[in-house]
Amino acid sequence: MGQQLQRFYREATELGGIPARTKLSMLTKISSIEATIMEDKPEIVSSFEKAMQLIRKEFAKSPEGRMADALPPSTSTTVQTDNRRNIGLLSDFFAQRALYLRNTDLLFYRMTELLAQTMNVERAGIWLFTEDKSAIVCRDLFTKSNSQHTAGMRLEAKMFPRYFATIRTERTLAANNAHVHPGTSEFSEIYLKPLGINSMIDVPIWVNGEMVGVLCHEHVGMPRIWTAEEEQTAYLMANVLATFMELNQFA
Repeated sequence: MGQQLQRFYREATELGGIPARTKLSMLTKISSIEATIMEDKPEIVSSFEKAMQLIRKEFAKSPEGRMADALPPSTSTTVQTDNRRNIGLLSDFFAQRALYLRNTDLLFYRMTELLAQTMNVERAGIWLFTEDKSAIVCRDLFTKSNSQHTAGMRLEAKMFPRYFATIRTERTLAANNAHVHPGTSEFSEIYLKPLGINSMIDVPIWVNGEMVGVLCHEHVGMPRIWTAEEEQTAYLMANVLATFMELNQFA
């Protein structure tokens, strides 16, 4: 299943690495993981071909050009410093991958710490559905200011119907002002205001073709305008998490 779709992803990877793969998923609204289990329906293949035409134009350059596309822009010393820090954090995370293949709890623990640092948010959490899909339960939440991990909070789907309907259909739910965004405003009084959260990026976690939970990034302080790069990073890390969970035979 999805053999043609997987070939498109392989071509995108050869052309421009992660940036090209991310752009393909953004254009088609189908992640690389979803592509492995979806049928090669003509209308889906057609949408991938149209997206690839754009990607070929953008990334089909000399090897030097492709490498330049894959590197983050060095527009300031601050950006360069942040990029070096994030590369170091990611390198450390992947260097320890053998640990995560044996310990899902440790994977969640390290992933939330990584996200809080790379996304520069106060709170990063992994929430998973209950067996009957009636709620999501926090498996691990990292709070950066005090370096604490917590778990166990529960959010009932029936109390937040717009959020749960939205997160199932969006690749990323980016709310610059979470109190007024249609997908997150239901949380305002009961969750956001008590915790001082004003901006959020949530990404659904898909494992073996099933949505099993949500990866949450919560910004405390003045409302924050999320960049396209930050949305792409959040989406990429949700796919990384899903891959490790699949390897751990989760769900």
